[in-house]
Amino acid sequence: MLIDQLPANPFITISYMATKMNFSYTTIQRALHKLEELNIIQEVSGGKRNRMYCAKDLLEILEKPLHVKMHN
Repeated sequence: MLIDQLPANPFITISYMATKMNFSYTTIQRALHKLEELNIIQEVSGGKRNRMYCAKDLLEILEKPLHVKMHN
Protein backbone atom coordinates (compact mmCIF):
# COMPACT_ATOMS: atom_id res chain seq x y z
CA MET A 1 0.00 0.00 0.00
CA LEU A 2 1.29 3.45 -0.90
CA ILE A 3 0.65 5.00 2.50
CA ASP A 4 2.75 2.27 4.14
CA GLN A 5 5.79 3.58 2.26
CA LEU A 6 5.66 7.03 3.89
CA PRO A 7 7.29 6.21 7.28
CA ALA A 8 10.41 4.96 5.47
CA ASN A 9 10.58 8.12 3.36
CA PRO A 10 8.08 10.97 3.87
CA PHE A 11 9.31 12.56 0.59
CA ILE A 12 8.10 10.82 -2.57
CA THR A 13 7.63 11.38 -6.28
CA ILE A 14 5.15 9.72 -8.61
CA SER A 15 7.80 8.13 -10.81
CA TYR A 16 9.76 6.76 -7.84
CA MET A 17 6.69 5.18 -6.28
CA ALA A 18 5.47 3.80 -9.62
CA THR A 19 8.80 2.04 -10.07
CA LYS A 20 9.10 0.91 -6.45
CA MET A 21 5.57 -0.46 -6.25
CA ASN A 22 5.37 -1.70 -9.86
CA PHE A 23 2.23 0.31 -10.65
CA SER A 24 1.56 2.64 -13.54
CA TYR A 25 2.39 6.32 -13.26
CA THR A 26 -1.33 7.17 -13.56
CA THR A 27 -2.33 4.81 -10.74
CA ILE A 28 0.21 6.35 -8.37
CA GLN A 29 -0.76 9.85 -9.52
CA ARG A 30 -4.40 9.15 -8.62
CA ALA A 31 -3.45 7.67 -5.26
CA LEU A 32 -1.27 10.67 -4.39
CA HIS A 33 -4.03 13.03 -5.46
CA LYS A 34 -6.39 11.27 -3.04
CA LEU A 35 -3.82 11.47 -0.22
CA GLU A 36 -3.40 15.16 -1.02
CA GLU A 37 -7.18 15.70 -0.80
CA LEU A 38 -7.11 14.01 2.62
CA ASN A 39 -4.24 16.32 3.73
CA ILE A 40 -1.96 13.35 4.33
CA ILE A 41 0.62 14.64 1.85
CA GLN A 42 1.37 18.02 0.31
CA GLU A 43 3.07 18.91 -2.95
CA VAL A 44 6.27 20.70 -1.93
CA SER A 45 8.29 21.16 -5.12
CA GLY A 46 6.10 23.83 -6.72
CA GLY A 47 6.78 22.53 -10.20
CA LYS A 48 4.60 21.23 -12.98
CA ARG A 49 6.85 18.23 -13.61
CA ASN A 50 8.67 15.83 -11.30
CA ARG A 51 6.58 16.93 -8.36
CA MET A 52 7.78 16.06 -4.88
CA TYR A 53 5.26 15.25 -2.18
CA CYS A 54 5.79 15.21 1.57
CA ALA A 55 3.88 13.77 4.49
CA LYS A 56 4.64 16.82 6.65
CA ASP A 57 2.80 15.72 9.79
CA LEU A 58 4.56 12.37 9.71
CA LEU A 59 7.89 14.08 9.11
CA GLU A 60 7.36 16.29 12.17
CA ILE A 61 6.68 13.22 14.31
CA LEU A 62 9.76 11.43 13.00
CA GLU A 63 11.98 14.46 13.62
CA LYS A 64 10.94 14.93 17.26
CA PRO A 65 13.41 13.64 19.80
CA LEU A 66 12.28 10.55 21.64
CA HIS A 67 11.82 11.21 25.36
CA VAL A 68 11.77 7.99 27.33
CA LYS A 69 11.26 8.04 31.06
CA MET A 70 12.89 5.11 32.79
CA HIS A 71 11.42 3.81 36.06
CA ASN A 72 13.55 1.90 38.56
